[in-house]
Amino acid sequence: MKKNDLPIGIACRLDKENAIELTGKIINYFDEKEQKIVLENRISQRFSPHHKRALRKMSEKNTKMIISIGGDGTILRICQNLPRKYPAPILGINLGSVGFLDEIDAEKDGIYGILDKLIANEYIVQRSIRLASYYRRGRLPDALNEVAIVSAKPSKVLHVGIKIDNQLLNTAYVDGVIISTSVGSTAYCLSAGGAIVDPRLKMMQIVPINPFAASGSLKPIVIPSTSKVEIELIRPKLNALILVDGQSQYRSYPKDIIKVRKSQSDIKFVRLTKNIAEGFYNNLRKKILRASHVPMEDSPEP
Repeated sequence: MKKNDLPIGIACRLDKENAIELTGKIINYFDEKEQKIVLENRISQRFSPHHKRALRKMSEKNTKMIISIGGDGTILRICQNLPRKYPAPILGINLGSVGFLDEIDAEKDGIYGILDKLIANEYIVQRSIRLASYYRRGRLPDALNEVAIVSAKPSKVLHVGIKIDNQLLNTAYVDGVIISTSVGSTAYCLSAGGAIVDPRLKMMQIVPINPFAASGSLKPIVIPSTSKVEIELIRPKLNALILVDGQSQYRSYPKDIIKVRKSQSDIKFVRLTKNIAEGFYNNLRKKILRASHVPMEDSPEP
């Protein structure tokens, strides 16, 4: 089936009235333009009689793209529920506080002009790697941002051993360890002291959370995306939690080994600018770095 013949999927937050209102406007506009759409199952009852489709069935073979209406959390939820093979590309419309993963700001950008571009295929697709993680119960959902291993007791530190490609990096006492993608470098990873990484780089970053200084030096380290990471829980009688993109969590136990690899399945984002670097650095400056402007009267004396 040609791309123009595929429906556009729509997913949104249900706890935000402005997200529901904007979703209704987008549906009505697509109806006027005779653009076929499918709705995520959980919102279909609000906007019937449109066709519905589970996120896990929205692949690039049957869905042109998915419009995510909400914020970064909405995109992460969608990513965890898409099919592992050939997931449909995602276009994010931000209605939240930061929305770093989103391409469009609902309050500033002209929505209808953008919808016309989507119908006319005036966009590009950017691929982003995901992380696959494994432990005793098998494979966990793929992560777009990060896999974090943290202590199940906030007042107790983990003792972990970290291996990269079967080579010991170090053992250390930490509150936790984050394994991040380049996309996730501006999320939890950044808060823990990791580096901001250009999303065009295919890499992983390992960032310790509050390493105990007396246990040995452990600093953030950037490694190839092809690397295989193993985190062993050494400390007895202390469980850990494995957090996948902050969307789901799993309990792990002493002597467990959590393995993290690059997933074979990437996530694709719809971008309206052909210059990926321009879009990223504009977004970085506006939403995270927030450069301040000092008025001339506040300049230092000569």
